[in-house]
Amino acid sequence: MPSKTSKKKPALLPTIPKELIDQIADGPMNAEAINAASMAFKKGACQEFCV
Repeated sequence: MPSKTSKKKPALLPTIPKELIDQIADGPMNAEAINAASMAFKKGACQEFCV
């Protein structure tokens, strides 16, 4: 019996330039450091684009 759910393609995510990643991370990061960096990035993006 066929499934009734639609098979949507996953959304394409924008690529992040390597130069930006190099500015944010300077080596291996643990989960807490990744979370802190992503939260800071989101906060900065919201302040910049959600005026």
